[in-house]
Amino acid sequence: MVWSVFLLVLSLSLMCPVQAQSTTTPLPPEAQEAYERGYAAAEQGEWGLAIKYFSEAQKAAPESPEVLFNLAFACSNAGGRDILAIAWYRAYLAAAPDAPNAAEVRKEIINREVKVEANINELFRLAKDAAAEITYDHYKSEAYIEIATKQAETGDIAGAKDSATEIPEHRDKPWVYSKIAEVQAETGDIAGARDTAAGITDNIYKSNKSENRRAKSNAYSKIAKKQAETGDIAGARESLALAKKVAESMKDDDDKSSAYETIAAVQPFTGDIAGARDTAENIRSDYYKSEAYSNIARYQVKTGDIASARESLALAKKAAAGITDNIRKSGAYERIVKTQATIDIVSARETATARANEPTPAKVKYEASAEIKSWTGLAITYRQKQLFRDIQGFLKSLNGDKNPRDVAKNLTKAAGNMADALKELQDNEVKWSELRAKSTP
Repeated sequence: MVWSVFLLVLSLSLMCPVQAQSTTTPLPPEAQEAYERGYAAAEQGEWGLAIKYFSEAQKAAPESPEVLFNLAFACSNAGGRDILAIAWYRAYLAAAPDAPNAAEVRKEIINREVKVEANINELFRLAKDAAAEITYDHYKSEAYIEIATKQAETGDIAGAKDSATEIPEHRDKPWVYSKIAEVQAETGDIAGARDTAAGITDNIYKSNKSENRRAKSNAYSKIAKKQAETGDIAGARESLALAKKVAESMKDDDDKSSAYETIAAVQPFTGDIAGARDTAENIRSDYYKSEAYSNIARYQVKTGDIASARESLALAKKAAAGITDNIRKSGAYERIVKTQATIDIVSARETATARANEPTPAKVKYEASAEIKSWTGLAITYRQKQLFRDIQGFLKSLNGDKNPRDVAKNLTKAAGNMADALKELQDNEVKWSELRAKSTP
């Protein structure tokens, strides 16, 4: 495949050029000169040069609304720099929240976010094209598994399911569906998650029925945990019953023990500590039994039941002593030690709190300069990566790679990185919005 024939459709900004809010503070000479050159470049449509000069101006005048706006506008129009444009627009709004064009800028941010989502989808499509060219089934499976898993993590459930159907025979195939079900539950689609879990049949991975059942039981357990976290205790217990039913059908003791360990980890969230201990006690594998009791202990620590946590941890230690595999034994004891440390820290905090007076609630103070630094910091970090500052250059860099396996891997990673960056930007906005709302004089 000739990768150079593909060019992402990079739309220009739909926002008409507008004058940024004026500042009462003049730009320092070095910023003013760079700013004027950037503005001249922008008027000629030389967006690359505009970005260069506005970036120089921003370095000299980091909180100037004019500079921040025009840097964002240039990135928005240059194409392929949507992540950067979003960060700079957010910095501009932090510097000039009451700017006359604030509403228009917020609309443009939405436009850029949608464009990023479209580019993510295109990167996944290209990755699938590359995966289809892989001739060795094992490598083909690995490529599609990576693609489907990343699509699920980015919330593209339909795309993930479509990619999963392309996976040849592979033991991780049922786990892709389990991951899809987990993501569906995380987004509140419990019915869809259960349907996905129910669809994990013995025909998914024909070479090992137990692997399918482990993945299916795990899916129901993950669904149950989300239900419990949202207060649907009855629904969570129904999902756990389905997980147990699947686990009971397993013939391999180690696989069954693994499934029961996951179930026991979720049962406390439904208020069923006794049931979790019963499940743990019935696990035949000492390794998974130790893990189950450690999980129960961690939950008890979080809920403040230190005495019971110590009891559960003692049972975890007892089980760990019977593990014959040295690697597993070391892992079990490592988790026990970490849980013990948590218990000791919580106990110390409780003692200190009991002796101290009630603390005075701290005042929450919002500072615009801190928010501007937050957004500019993200923008500067992103522009170090070619994917965010020159997506066309990134795609062209794949031209020389004749191995479709590597191309698929790089494209999948790029899609995931772009999705992570978009989420980081959105989470940062939520954080600052909440801080602005809570700010006290």
